[in-house]
Amino acid sequence: MVVEMKYEQQDNRVCMHYVTDRIMNILSEPKKEMEKALKEFHEEMVYNLGINSMHNHFGEENEKTK
Repeated sequence: MVVEMKYEQQDNRVCMHYVTDRIMNILSEPKKEMEKALKEFHEEMVYNLGINSMHNHFGEENEKTK
């Protein structure tokens, strides 16, 4: 049995409440932890944008083959 994944066009918008809360939490940490948390947050944002781009790419390919 083959299961076809359905890739839908992903939106690259970001919830500003989430971003603001994360930044406020990061800024409240001691300097050493702040730098680490900021790098992790950056990696999370880049990862999520990359996943969205991948979904968009595969969604476009699936549309072309229909």
